[in-house]
Amino acid sequence: MTSQRLISRSPDLQKLQNEGFDLEIRAGHLLVKDVPYVRSDQSIGRGILVTTVNSAADTAVAPDTHVAYWVGDFPCDAAGVRMEVMGSPNASYKIDDELTAGHTFSRK
Repeated sequence: MTSQRLISRSPDLQKLQNEGFDLEIRAGHLLVKDVPYVRSDQSIGRGILVTTVNSAADTAVAPDTHVAYWVGDFPCDAAGVRMEVMGSPNASYKIDDELTAGHTFSRK
């Protein structure tokens, strides 16, 4: 199934796309691309937020884990202090042969 087809058949994903989020389904993952964040030097970067994506009857269903992955520098607060309470820096997670997340987020 194409990325756009799953997005268009899934109300939650369609809503995100309609609100201007750049979405892609890739290798069993939802990628939310071009997400702004603060870097340690207080400049603004753009990253990719990644979660697993599952589907049933051509519609996305709840992911099988609450853990999200981040491609980009580890996000910081406005003062440039790493927001490590959000997750684990330097936790490599391979999405596919071309994309690897460098950090994980996990809060319950």
